[in-house]
Amino acid sequence: MAIRQEVSSGGIIYKVTKRGVDVAFVRDSVGKMTFPKGHVEKGESIEQTARREVYEETGLKGLRLVRKLGNIQITFEDRYVRKGDTIKKDIHYFLFEAPENARFKRVHVAAKQGEKIRGRKWAPLRDVKQWSEYEDMEFIVEKAVGLIARQVRRRNKRDPFKVKIEVDQATPGKRKAPTQHARSRYKRARNPSHS
Repeated sequence: MAIRQEVSSGGIIYKVTKRGVDVAFVRDSVGKMTFPKGHVEKGESIEQTARREVYEETGLKGLRLVRKLGNIQITFEDRYVRKGDTIKKDIHYFLFEAPENARFKRVHVAAKQGEKIRGRKWAPLRDVKQWSEYEDMEFIVEKAVGLIARQVRRRNKRDPFKVKIEVDQATPGKRKAPTQHARSRYKRARNPSHS
């Protein structure tokens, strides 16, 4: 059993829509909600890796780099490539803004060993801290939420934590019911067995 040093890079992606500010999550191979990331390949910068991994895991493109968020260091036992090895990994994170109409797409990538993404979800900015399931990400998530809030207040002149509720025009004061598609996406996101 060996000890290996690895470097990964990833992104926290947000979009500003008429309904509010949403942040992209992926469900990783162990069923936890987190952010897209992956290994830096030979010849890539850490920003290029972050963009590639975001695209491969979410299908999102046309991203605007806001800034580098920082990095974390983690140590864990390899479960995929060289089982039993100890991995010491530096993971760099960048903040990106996606276009308002950004949608997740499945991207076919040549078979790779390692983790598989089990789901994707847009979460409202106000709920990001609850959806992020890795404690070692707290510093990065806090920084991202603060930067997103400042960006949205400055550029869009609105409260980034407010979610606009659509009102049914036929019945004033009544909230518009979510579509069947929206309800099934919500159930899948909340129940890991449906991912």
